[in-house]
Amino acid sequence: MPFLGFVLAWLITGALGAQAQAACLGKLEAVHSSTTIVYNPFDNQDLKATLVIRVQNSGSEACSYRVHLAPRSFPLQFSQLLNFSLASPSAPAGASLSSSGLDLSTNKIAPGQRSDIPLTLVIPRGQSVGSGHLESSALLSLWAANAPPAGGVLDQAELPLACDVPALFQINIAGGGLVTTVNFGELRQNDQRTVVLQTRCTQNYKVQLTSQNSGSLMLEDGGESTTSHIGYYAFFDGQNINFADHRSIQYSAANFYENHKLMIQVGDISNKRAGLYKDVIVIRIMSAI
Repeated sequence: MPFLGFVLAWLITGALGAQAQAACLGKLEAVHSSTTIVYNPFDNQDLKATLVIRVQNSGSEACSYRVHLAPRSFPLQFSQLLNFSLASPSAPAGASLSSSGLDLSTNKIAPGQRSDIPLTLVIPRGQSVGSGHLESSALLSLWAANAPPAGGVLDQAELPLACDVPALFQINIAGGGLVTTVNFGELRQNDQRTVVLQTRCTQNYKVQLTSQNSGSLMLEDGGESTTSHIGYYAFFDGQNINFADHRSIQYSAANFYENHKLMIQVGDISNKRAGLYKDVIVIRIMSAI
């Protein structure tokens, strides 16, 4: 009988060993983005990008898995500057990543095969953020789908998140156009007209104004006679512009969206010839860094 008992014990131990070897094994593989995430805060739509979490079955039996995505900090922000959200169709009821994390799941994966879990990253439009490379991260943990909450973690990996905000310098006439005509009608000395300009920048910037006729309204086909040009004054945000010195006016991008006023005041019109007088002012915006 002792011999029989030994054989029985060996059979029981062998059965347990086979069961242990059949346990699910898995690995978290490369996480990649289908596109480079570049955020333009002045776009009229939210930015959406696709990320992928890849799960590999490294065991010998088909298994389903669950992945827990835990934020390193909350609320979700790139470099504590730019808000974003993460969601996935693999999450229950379309849930998105919260302070308590996000649980994801896979279908059954055959041994040696992989399955991708898609994530949708959304950065809301219109956020005031300067140019630069911004980062964030989250922790991924992998379990077998049927493992208890306190069961062993099969694998862990960092989910790196990054976003680039380019240096942007945009200017337009209020209302959206790039060209406008300031019509004085019949010219009178000291008459004034004002044009409102809008700038949108992600870096400190400067504005430079140039005049085709060096700050004078010129009579069409009037030649160079003093009777065929009328001087005028130009003020940009209250600063007198001397077109001859090509000076730039510098601004901080702290407000990102700003309105500026260009005011034109007609000079002396005495002893001037009748006709149509014109000038062209070009306004350029550029980096001040």
